[in-house]
Amino acid sequence: MVVRVASKSTPNYHKKDKYNLAIIIAIVFLMQLIFPIANGEPQAGTDDLEICSELNGGFCDEVDDADDSSSQESWIEGVYSLTMVDTGMMQLNATWAIYEYDRAPMGFSGTTANQALELDGIFAGDGIPADVIRNSWDEPWDGNVGSEPVKDKLMSEINSSIGTLLNSLGSASTPSTSWANTVESDGGMVNCGIDRESDDDGNAYSPPICIGTNVNISIDPSKFNLNSNPDLDLENAYKSLLIMGGQVTTEFPISVESGHKSTYYIEPPSYATMVSTSGLNNERISNSGAFPYNSGKWEANNLNLASPYSNDLQFTLGFRNNASTNAFTLNPEDKALDFNVVLDLSNENAATIDLIAQINHIETTSVEGLSIIPAGKGSVPVVTSDGIRMAHHNGLIDLDTISGNFPISSVGDSLSNTIPGLIVQMGNFQWVLDGSNDPGLGQGGLNYVHTMVDCGTSGEYYCMEGGGAMGNTHPVFLRSTSQPFQLSLTDLIGDKLDDLSFLSEINQNDLEKVVNSGISFETVLDPSFLEAMKPPGIEQTEINLELILPTWAQNTNGESSIILSYKLNGQHAGDFGLTGSSSFDWNHAICYSGSDTCEDTSDDVLCKSTEKSCQSSVVNLDISEYSFSELQKGMVIEFSLDIDLSIHRIGVPDALLDSMKSEDTSLSLPVLPADLLKLILNIADRGEVPYSTSFSICDDASIDICKEDQRIEFTTDGLSDFTNQFGESVTSLIKSELSANSVMGNINLDGFEINTTLSGLVDSDDIIGDTEAINLAISIPKVRTTIGIGNSWGEIFGIINGGDTDELKINIDAPRLSNKLVNPIMNSMMSAMNGLTGSIAIMAASSMADGLIMEDISTDIPSSESIGIPVELSLKLPQGIYLENINSVHGEVSSSIDDGRQMINYRASSNNDDSLSFNLVIGWQWILIQLLPYILIQFLFIGWRIRARMKKKKKRRREAELKKIEIEASENKYVPIVSTDPTSEVITISNCNITIKKRVSD
Repeated sequence: MVVRVASKSTPNYHKKDKYNLAIIIAIVFLMQLIFPIANGEPQAGTDDLEICSELNGGFCDEVDDADDSSSQESWIEGVYSLTMVDTGMMQLNATWAIYEYDRAPMGFSGTTANQALELDGIFAGDGIPADVIRNSWDEPWDGNVGSEPVKDKLMSEINSSIGTLLNSLGSASTPSTSWANTVESDGGMVNCGIDRESDDDGNAYSPPICIGTNVNISIDPSKFNLNSNPDLDLENAYKSLLIMGGQVTTEFPISVESGHKSTYYIEPPSYATMVSTSGLNNERISNSGAFPYNSGKWEANNLNLASPYSNDLQFTLGFRNNASTNAFTLNPEDKALDFNVVLDLSNENAATIDLIAQINHIETTSVEGLSIIPAGKGSVPVVTSDGIRMAHHNGLIDLDTISGNFPISSVGDSLSNTIPGLIVQMGNFQWVLDGSNDPGLGQGGLNYVHTMVDCGTSGEYYCMEGGGAMGNTHPVFLRSTSQPFQLSLTDLIGDKLDDLSFLSEINQNDLEKVVNSGISFETVLDPSFLEAMKPPGIEQTEINLELILPTWAQNTNGESSIILSYKLNGQHAGDFGLTGSSSFDWNHAICYSGSDTCEDTSDDVLCKSTEKSCQSSVVNLDISEYSFSELQKGMVIEFSLDIDLSIHRIGVPDALLDSMKSEDTSLSLPVLPADLLKLILNIADRGEVPYSTSFSICDDASIDICKEDQRIEFTTDGLSDFTNQFGESVTSLIKSELSANSVMGNINLDGFEINTTLSGLVDSDDIIGDTEAINLAISIPKVRTTIGIGNSWGEIFGIINGGDTDELKINIDAPRLSNKLVNPIMNSMMSAMNGLTGSIAIMAASSMADGLIMEDISTDIPSSESIGIPVELSLKLPQGIYLENINSVHGEVSSSIDDGRQMINYRASSNNDDSLSFNLVIGWQWILIQLLPYILIQFLFIGWRIRARMKKKKKRRREAELKKIEIEASENKYVPIVSTDPTSEVITISNCNITIKKRVSD
């Protein structure tokens, strides 16, 4: 008898009509009489289902809800093991443990069947227990001959359900399904059976009926979320992405029927491991071994839901390392990008930038178009150069999109930010197919083919085996060339040379002249200039800049370009050295004649090629009078001096260069040619605030001129003005110092002055050289100076006899010679005197010897090298004094007569000390001139005595005349009128006691 508490579907069961029930029972008993049960009686104490024992004499355990784990018509526990062979195929091994199956597909339907099942407590909404299915295993349920047996119906239904699953995964081969004796469930083994004799275990649902099926499934490429196209080699592309460090998410949709409990196992391909799992009740399973990996497990329990349950098996795969290949691992310090920039200034009016972006690897998010995997379907944080080649040859990326969005403007923007107003238009990037034949690129490019040297295989655009698999060793290249633009080297480096302040205002032409003047400078540029060229979002970028110099410049190694770089390790190359390609060479001789063919051995060589400094001086000393002044107890000298100093080139002291150095900047200028100095002044002329400084020419606070600052401004006009005023300042200083000296007595220096002028500050051509000198002229106009002792003769005799020498007073008298009234008279008188003394000297010379001769006088004269400047001296001696038998050992000396006076011309030797010998002749002319005053004094004394006697006689005669007039007047006689008014005026009395008078008009 069946014990049934309630149906699992809990229907509202109504009592059947007793009449109908009696008929059914009668039919059952009648059938038992006609068809006796063949398998015998059941064991004592075991209940049997009437439907099994009475319909075909079988045995089925009674139905008990406690044994039924499903509230639905089916109770099937399936295990699906999916092994991904590759991206094209996976193998499915599925098992079903059927404890209960839906009655309708099995044919257990209809009024008669339902009523029979209900008698055993199996009501509508209940499935067919495994015992009932086994009981009719080889028979049709409806009992009709030719109907399909239960086992075939079940197999057909199973294949249909599995086919539905396969269709969701991809196309599959024909399943190979068979009945199984055991299946795996929850980590254990479950015994199965299809033999009706195994039903007597007290549970109508046990043992389950089990099947196993094996099938190969072709996976739809869309499951791997890569862009399907004719060029796609899915397996290689997928594997390459994983090797490159990518992770790809795959989804397998599943649908779990009501009354099913499904467990899914997925084994990744041999080169992959599951990084993560999601969806359903998932678990990531670790698998140990030499190269551990992860697989996935999902469970879906739909035993108690009335409707199917749909979801996805989601998992993300990464690369599984193996004996030969490891996944690409990016070192955070690795260089991602090389920006190789060639800035060509060989034509400054049409400068260009050639930019080659060498891509080793690049972050996917930094450039639009590099997203190989759709968003949310995986990730490839970094695409290596091999990855770009792979994506290109598999049609996964659009190269034009990448090149069009590559951040190229940073290079032009860097220059524009440095040079206001500059606009640089970069051209579109073009991909370089193969850089192997370009020495500037090297092995790489879109079509670079790997060899066995750098990869485990050869002949592939991207490497999938070995230590370099999907690496960044062989880059890809993008090239862009700018439109021509105007940019001078001055614009580029002007603000980079703050330490060389005199170059801050130079223009293009100036810089060309400066660097070709023999100057070379080196500085270290701030790396921020290059760092600004880094494309945004790509921090691991190095910048290499080759600056091709204009044709007139070169680096300090004689090369036509300068290499600068910004390095990630901080070892930046910012050394910027510049000099001229046709620089001024100071190693040449300069001759007095200015000949272009001057050699060190030339007769008129001024400076030899070994002399860094080349200056010359011409000294013209005109001593027009040298005599003794008895009245002023001293001597009189009348002279004029002209010194012309010419500067061709100046050796720059190392100390000066050192003072111009800074931590990062140094200057090399062995020689400063005159033209460079002119250029520097010209540059300073254009500056807004030229450099200036002040200094004092002396430090004696008691002298007024020492209290005044001498201000010099380093411009053309500033130097000229300073030079002109400097002579006046020196003159004032000399006068002040002489006046302050206690030894000095009466000082009159009104006629003494020093004039200085500077000329040649403007260059006449565009070539830097040292031919055209800068000239400094120093002149002392003709001045007549009397230097004598201001003490009386008594004081002098007292000092001589042991008196205090501090009481000695020296008078200096140098009056101006520009009296408009006196000068014409004096000039006439002096001319007359010169004529007189000259006549006397000629007469004396005609009958007497030359005069007083001092023989064999010699003097040593240092060389030009010793005193630091070549000297050319012109000495004009006063009349009556001359040199004879003049001889120079190394120098050049000559003499001539100019206006009756001897002119000595001497040029010092350049590098040998000289010895000058001569005889000094003091001629009778000069002696007579010196004695003439004494002779005149004697004549004047005699004349004075004669005149005195004459005056006395005249006085007596006048007295006699007056007496006579008085007598005659007393006698009223005529008296002549005698005038008492003067008729002449005394102007001056010369040193020779000659009286100069002027007739007084009536």
